[in-house]
Amino acid sequence: MNISRYFLIILLLIMSKQVISQNDIDSEDEPQSTLNEAVSDTLAKPTPDSFVRIGFDLSAVARQFFEPEVRQFEFSLDSEVYYNWFAIFEGGFANVRATERPFDYNAQTYFGRIGADYNLLPRTGTDKNNSLSLGIRYAYGLSTHEASNFLIRNDYWGDSDGNLERTNFHLHWIEFSGGLKTEIFQNFYLGWMIKTRVRIFESRNPELTPYYLGGYGHEKRRAPVMIHYYILYKLNFN
Repeated sequence: MNISRYFLIILLLIMSKQVISQNDIDSEDEPQSTLNEAVSDTLAKPTPDSFVRIGFDLSAVARQFFEPEVRQFEFSLDSEVYYNWFAIFEGGFANVRATERPFDYNAQTYFGRIGADYNLLPRTGTDKNNSLSLGIRYAYGLSTHEASNFLIRNDYWGDSDGNLERTNFHLHWIEFSGGLKTEIFQNFYLGWMIKTRVRIFESRNPELTPYYLGGYGHEKRRAPVMIHYYILYKLNFN
């Protein structure tokens, strides 16, 4: 009986020692594997997606209901060049036709912007294609405008009329922007963006000041803030 008791005690001690030893091995392996995974995650740098996204500015068309004298069309192209960094190109044209006294005003404007956006959102889960971005752009606009049939009334010198010939107006500006793009269907996006514009250089025509500059807004606004709404489609190359 005593021998059986001693044998059972020795067997329990051996089994306990084996369990403790196995736990020590597991505890040593787990941090090592976790460390390896962390190192792997650190070394595995995310790569940018290969795509071009085409956008159309809906707000430019909607503006015609409030300002029928201005017709503007604007599109955009963007692509991810580095992880969460997107190269941006925007461009378009505008026609302005105002037939109110004291003159008739006509203008054609062509404009372009180039810059970059940075996405602030993590690219994980089902929302990986959405973005909340901040951006900067350099922009240039060329406006060709003229005023015909102007009439200036003066009781002392008398009335005068005539035409101001077609001239060019150049404007360079910087844009700062922030906005959101959301994928509503596969590869289809809706987005909005708030932009503020700061002039850096412009040409001056002492006889005629532009009424509206395509891509910029009304000439009298020195730093306009505008909201743009977009519909976009993504072309994948993966």
